[in-house]
Amino acid sequence: MLDPSQLNFPELPLHTVVLGTFYLVLGAYAIFTAIFYYHWRTYGTDVKVTTYTLVVYFSTTIPLLVVMGVLAFIL
Repeated sequence: MLDPSQLNFPELPLHTVVLGTFYLVLGAYAIFTAIFYYHWRTYGTDVKVTTYTLVVYFSTTIPLLVVMGVLAFIL
């Protein structure tokens, strides 16, 4: 039977894991934003609603990404 204490896992610093996770989230955000933008530009019928939706989306998500980035670089 395999004894878990015999396994040798490479040690990754927490900072590396946090930064890697932040970059993955940032990449997923960029892909999602491109799809979201394309969808609203292609299928949006009301220009006013489309503009309002995009402004609200960016004004709420960009500050969250900034806070995540600051926390990732502080750790």
